[in-house]
Amino acid sequence: MNAPAVRGRLGRAEVESLVREWHGGLARHVDVAELRGRLVRSGLLLRLPGATVRDGEQFASWYRELSDSCFDQRRDVLSVEVDLVSPLHAEVTVTLMWESRRWQRPAPRSRWTGCLLTEQWLVVLQDGAPRIRTLVTTTTQPLPGSPPPLGAAARLRQAAGVADGQPVEISRPAGTTSLADTAQPADTAGPATTAQPADTASTADTASTAQPAGTTGQRPGGGDARESRGELVAS
Repeated sequence: MNAPAVRGRLGRAEVESLVREWHGGLARHVDVAELRGRLVRSGLLLRLPGATVRDGEQFASWYRELSDSCFDQRRDVLSVEVDLVSPLHAEVTVTLMWESRRWQRPAPRSRWTGCLLTEQWLVVLQDGAPRIRTLVTTTTQPLPGSPPPLGAAARLRQAAGVADGQPVEISRPAGTTSLADTAQPADTAGPATTAQPADTASTADTASTAQPAGTTGQRPGGGDARESRGELVAS
């Protein structure tokens, strides 16, 4: 649970806790009500791969689709940078590695997919707890050997609001494991199956790490959040 805000102020630790609880809940497929409780009541904007969400019902629809098509999810939060821009607001940059087994009809089997994501968050204090007001996926870079998750690359970049960029090589951070090691061979047909994450490191982890393009200088939803800070006070 999030630690209570001190004297009506957001704290760095509770904002970081919100980020990790959010992605942990998505990975575990928790009840949608638990995740909706971490969102603001109004003024919501989530620009997620494949969807733009502006209220709780739209989020529930996106979450159902994600849960139905993607399983054995892993969401490794690699970094959380918190900028406490006021007692009631925090701007957050999140970098995470997302992996899943995904099945799409009429494929005979599931397929591993993975990507490196960068997100820009705006967190506000509401009812004494931090809530997500804005979450924008700013970059989506498939991991080596992975197809673009949740649709074609062009659709992903359009949904994320970023321009096409040159591909970069990305290696898995040291100490992490891969769901790719459990994927069925490409020439093996069979029904989709659910596999547990492997305990061994991926054999594809030989590429050098590069920073995704466009991860700096961008505010959630575009523009400078400080200009409209007064409008973001949760009601």
